[in-house]
Amino acid sequence: MDWDNYRAFLEVYRSGDLGHAAHGLEMSVPTVRRRLDAVESHIGFPLFERTPRGLSPTPVARRLVHSIAAMGDFAAVADSLKEGPVQSVTISADDALAYYLSDATWADLRRSHPGLGISVATRRPHSEDFEVKADVAISHVRPKAGRAAGRCPGALEVGLFAHRDYLARAGVPADAADLQRACMVAAESDEANVWLEARLGLAAGSTRSAFRTDSYAGRLAAIEAGMGIGICYVGLARRRPELVRILPNVSASLECWVWSPRSQLRSGVASQVIESLVASLSERIGPTVRARTARPAPSTLDKVAA
Repeated sequence: MDWDNYRAFLEVYRSGDLGHAAHGLEMSVPTVRRRLDAVESHIGFPLFERTPRGLSPTPVARRLVHSIAAMGDFAAVADSLKEGPVQSVTISADDALAYYLSDATWADLRRSHPGLGISVATRRPHSEDFEVKADVAISHVRPKAGRAAGRCPGALEVGLFAHRDYLARAGVPADAADLQRACMVAAESDEANVWLEARLGLAAGSTRSAFRTDSYAGRLAAIEAGMGIGICYVGLARRRPELVRILPNVSASLECWVWSPRSQLRSGVASQVIESLVASLSERIGPTVRARTARPAPSTLDKVAA
């Protein structure tokens, strides 16, 4: 069975749309449809159902996807070994996203790419000072046109949280106006605070800071120590039962984007790393939004490494 047929299945599964899958694979829609038909013929069962929101995987597809993804990991490892054991990739990530990914994703990436050296450089959530150095970037900001292989595996919800001890001392805010009287844990950068507050729907300057640091790990530690109220990924806070969500209506859903800051991929390794990161993030984030692809202009696509 042609592996490209299974690649088409995985791309349709991740994106939920033939057009998006075709862009991601740099194939035509009829070609993707033909490859998907070949997989369904080989399996003997339909793999997708058409719905108003796109193509929805059948139970058979859900049972198969992990095994087929493992085949893709094997193919990626085999390709990387062909290129030699000494390779490296520089990944630029928003500081908060780097912390969110640190507990499992980097280890998964190393297992998928034995011998690969990984360097992670962190930055503020809206900064673009990584353009020259990074092979791969992970951010909550959609990449600009001209970047290679932009993929959105989903979105992460953020909200306001505080330690229950702090709330016992200071009281629970009843509305956003009460945040002005609360002790807030915030970013050191005013620009980063404005960026985050805007996405939460808070007016600029509507809070005052008791503790500031641009380190997301430092902010989370301060919240856990009972220093005040701060912004946290909902998924991380749920693993910390001592943290209590404040004002649930004050929330935001931040898309995650994985791409190469370069106009073309420097090597096949960067492309494989992007695929691995997208697959890992898709699994961790869950079915929040369908994975999407942002492609460079056609003239740039001709230069993108296969």
